[in-house]
Amino acid sequence: MSKKRKIKVLKDTAAEVTVKSNDTLVLPAVAKEPVNVTQKTLFQHHLLNRQHINAQYSERFTPDWLTLALIAIVMLFTWYKLIYQRMFQLLTNAFFSMATTNQMVRDESVLLQRASLNSSVIAYLVGGLFLYQVSIAGNWQNELLLSGFARFIMFSLVIAILFTIKMIVLWLLSSIFKSERPAYTYIFTIFLFNMMAGLLLLPIVILTAYAPAQYRELLINAGLILLAAIFLYRIARVFIIWTSQLRASIFYLFLYLCAFEIAPLLLIGKIALLQE
Repeated sequence: MSKKRKIKVLKDTAAEVTVKSNDTLVLPAVAKEPVNVTQKTLFQHHLLNRQHINAQYSERFTPDWLTLALIAIVMLFTWYKLIYQRMFQLLTNAFFSMATTNQMVRDESVLLQRASLNSSVIAYLVGGLFLYQVSIAGNWQNELLLSGFARFIMFSLVIAILFTIKMIVLWLLSSIFKSERPAYTYIFTIFLFNMMAGLLLLPIVILTAYAPAQYRELLINAGLILLAAIFLYRIARVFIIWTSQLRASIFYLFLYLCAFEIAPLLLIGKIALLQE
């Protein structure tokens, strides 16, 4: 008969190991117990807790096409600054001086018209990118909203169409009421303020695209505050043009502001809130 002897395993387990005379070990079935990794160790802070079973792809706030669009806009603005360097300086001065604005309108320069048109295109593209970032940060959900690059193009076209409609309406009203000069001054003011809004908003768009996630909301709010300040400054310009050139009743100015300036903004804000 083969001799058997029992050997007690150390305190770490209660299992018994049977040793036969032919040096064969017989191990009893031991229930698997979960390993306790919560005990305090020197390297405990290196432990990673698994959140998902499968690999998860991170959601990118800045896709590749947005980077290419920013590069294209910066190159377009650089080209504009080199080609229209003197005109750009005059437009910048006109933004702060009403006298310079009136002088440029009286000159009716073809170069000025081209410079204003090119600057407006840049402003519409920057505005489209900023609105795209707002929609992504606000998680806008709507069947009419496209995605990616198509959404950026859609926003840019909407901004361009809205401002074009406003200018056409102003031109028609000026023809009806025989007040071409104040209307031309205000249309030029719209071009001017669009250019400055796009120029000042471009750094915020770039920072929002590549800043850490915790700063994006702050940068977007800064961009909205900047646009609000430019809008109020433009309203002040409208008041100056109305009182100095048109000399009409303030009541009609109030009607114009409500119909063509404030009401569209309230409508856009309401639509934006419905998307959240």
